Amino acid sequence: MNLQPVDFKAVAAKGWYVYAYLNEQGRPYYIGIGSTANRPFRPHNCEIPPRERVCLLRSGLPSKQWAGEWEIFFIDHYGRMCEGTGTLENNARGGQTGSSGWVPSEETKKLISKRRKGIKLSAKAKAQGVATRMANGSYAHSDEWKENNAKLHTGRKNTSATKSLMSEVALANRHNRVKAAQVSVEIRQRKTAAKFGISFEQLSAFTQKQLTKARNGHNRKGIKGVELLAYVGA
Repeated sequence: MNLQPVDFKAVAAKGWYVYAYLNEQGRPYYIGIGSTANRPFRPHNCEIPPRERVCLLRSGLPSKQWAGEWEIFFIDHYGRMCEGTGTLENNARGGQTGSSGWVPSEETKKLISKRRKGIKLSAKAKAQGVATRMANGSYAHSDEWKENNAKLHTGRKNTSATKSLMSEVALANRHNRVKAAQVSVEIRQRKTAAKFGISFEQLSAFTQKQLTKARNGHNRKGIKGVELLAYVGA
């Protein structure tokens, strides 16, 4: 990885922007927005990397809200460590810059809701930080949003660093689809084991016939725990 420091003074002169902190392997671990030259280098809730590892993702954005929506986009793609969905150290989902009180627009809320539709996390799964995001590699915007964004970026070329990051997004999404499917099966099994009053390991040892019998015994007779193990002959 051979990145050149970004001239954030020149970037800030063109409006709001989105930046990322990269680790030594070139992967982002924090996403933020700013409109001044020194914003990426002010105190954060994570370690600030050397200047050459502060990458510009989007620039020339006309408003704080627009920058906030791009921040949400990138955070949603890479995922947050606190949720167990990725590598970012961001404490929030984006769009809320400190005490400004800014919140995502209704359009953004609907887009993210649509993107995450069908993903259900139990309280236990959330606490354990299990990665259950079913990323589909797309981020749906309204036709109006697409048209305005196209006009804004007409004639603009992405930097090599941005192209590299976007390529990583596509690869990460393909990996996440497989990983999320595997994790979602384990989550369901752990929830079932807790409902039956047995351990995850005991449930995993069940044959399909024993599992069916256990479900019937629990649902119809309320059997659980040691009694359930004896009932299925485990």
